[in-house]
Amino acid sequence: MRDMRLRRLHVRRLAILLLLLLTAVVSAAETGGEPDLEVVRVGLEEEATLSIWNRPITTFRAQIGFNPPHRRAELAAERIAELSQRQLGGIVSVQDATIAGVHGYMVMLDTTTILSLVEEDLESAPEESGSAPAAALEGYANQAAAQLREVLEARARQQRVPVLVRGAALSLAATLGLVAWLWVVVRLRRWLLNQIAKLPMNLTGKRIFEIELGPQLIDLQRYLARLLAVLLGLIGLYVWITFVFSQFPYSEPWGYSLGAFLVSIAHRIGGGVVDAAPGLAMVAAIFLFTRFLVGVVSSLFAGVERGSFTVSWLNPDTARATRRLLVLAMWAFAATMAYPYIPGSNTDAFKGISVLLGLMISLGSTGVVNQIMSGLVVVYSGAIQPGEYVRFGQVEGTVSEVGLLATRVETPRRESVSIPNSLLVTDATVNYSRLAGAQGVIATTSVTIGYDAPWRQVQAMLIEAANRTPGVREEPAPLVRQTSLADFYVEYTLLVRLDVPQNRLITLSELHGHILDVFNEYGVQIMSPHFERQPENDVVVAKERWYAAPARREESQG
Repeated sequence: MRDMRLRRLHVRRLAILLLLLLTAVVSAAETGGEPDLEVVRVGLEEEATLSIWNRPITTFRAQIGFNPPHRRAELAAERIAELSQRQLGGIVSVQDATIAGVHGYMVMLDTTTILSLVEEDLESAPEESGSAPAAALEGYANQAAAQLREVLEARARQQRVPVLVRGAALSLAATLGLVAWLWVVVRLRRWLLNQIAKLPMNLTGKRIFEIELGPQLIDLQRYLARLLAVLLGLIGLYVWITFVFSQFPYSEPWGYSLGAFLVSIAHRIGGGVVDAAPGLAMVAAIFLFTRFLVGVVSSLFAGVERGSFTVSWLNPDTARATRRLLVLAMWAFAATMAYPYIPGSNTDAFKGISVLLGLMISLGSTGVVNQIMSGLVVVYSGAIQPGEYVRFGQVEGTVSEVGLLATRVETPRRESVSIPNSLLVTDATVNYSRLAGAQGVIATTSVTIGYDAPWRQVQAMLIEAANRTPGVREEPAPLVRQTSLADFYVEYTLLVRLDVPQNRLITLSELHGHILDVFNEYGVQIMSPHFERQPENDVVVAKERWYAAPARREESQG
């Protein structure tokens, strides 16, 4: 209800504004008894144009006697302003005369001289225009007489009441038509916005370069709908002003100028559309053909990627990246082919924009190109693939995506880490899944034990701890190696095979717990951290203290 009141208020304000504008036009036309005088000077009194009632009559360029061009224009304007209503219907004629000793022509209204013209008033010398001096000057005088006759007729018509009443009536009708047109435009705008509001369901899922296009397309269509409404409203207002100005003799030149401008714009747009039609048709043909080829190529590579069929020259692991590269190359080739057919592509403005875009891309894409090339190396080398368990630096987890710019890894702590491909190329990556196969992935852990513990006992205890740990394979059997004989201890390394690489950290944590339990059971102390001197008693935890508070047996590892 409130919106309806606001719309009615806006319509009323618009109608009042249009009526005020119409009243101003009629008032200006009715005050046409005293014509507007316009004297235009160019340079230092080199020429002066006589314009009356928005109509140029002639241009003076010569000085006759003591009267320079601008003074001659002022005198002619004064003579026209002093004409009575009865004289406006007189006969305008051109008479040959000698003016200040120079041959010229006088423009007469009955027996009254309005203005005089000589050869120096011509814009160019008669010899340059290719006509005789007398003929050129006579034509110039006849043209001034025709313009003067038009001004006098306009002044005479302006004094007739039927002309003013007819102009006011037609202007009022045009105003009502404009209000109706604006009402239709408002209704059209509201209808378009309502139709656009129903589109999000149909646009969901539209993506380009992983960007959701639905909201952007909806906003763009709303903006275009509002812009269309504004353009239609401005066109209606422009046509209304043109029509109203054309109804009164005083403002007729304005109306004709506005109308001619509108016609020239329409002619230019129409001509441009006709001229651009072949090029646009070629661009559309290239676009449709490229889209068809892209669909065929995408279907082929998608089938290879899913494993629906195999191709000898295409690896399913690299099918996705290859498809993206081919699609990008096809669209780039299509854009290159279509560029010459785009309307305006040969203009300097279009070329300048192309140079600017090329410069921006060349300056800003160095890092991007490096990442893309690194991504291609990662993809086509097959170093890592989605689903594999890897470790890069301090990051360890499952590869979720191998992109052209970065690789995403999901860690056991539910963290998604994005690693730039350039780092993957320049540093070592440990792949736990690649060689696992039927024998599982190898995991290692080390302990340091003093020289007083028999090494065979230590090996047996480490293997027993491995056998107690879920997720550690019995075959191949765990192995123990003495990897170092230090000053105070021996370093033992346990090698086990894991069933699931993704559970590596969890399995190692359980394995460490069982190692502590086994060594405590057999009373063998672990030398990490190292001791400065050998303690009197073995540093072990008695079995009866394994579940000291607040630990509970069901929460223990084992």
